Amino acid sequence: MSSCVPVIVATRLRKGPACSGKGAASLLRKALATVRAMGVTAQIIVRADSAHFAGPWTATGHRLRS
Repeated sequence: MSSCVPVIVATRLRKGPACSGKGAASLLRKALATVRAMGVTAQIIVRADSAHFAGPWTATGHRLRS
């Protein structure tokens, strides 16, 4: 069994209101592409604030799920 330590692959300061999830889907796409490029095949855990858990974020996550 192999293990790894948590790694932060993406972070972004959003401009505009704190409750804005603008750009969330592209952030998730880029983060997952980075993780896959690193060769990770294990389960990926994603953490985001509540503004990101909207339609575009979850739709992107489901679409990129493999």
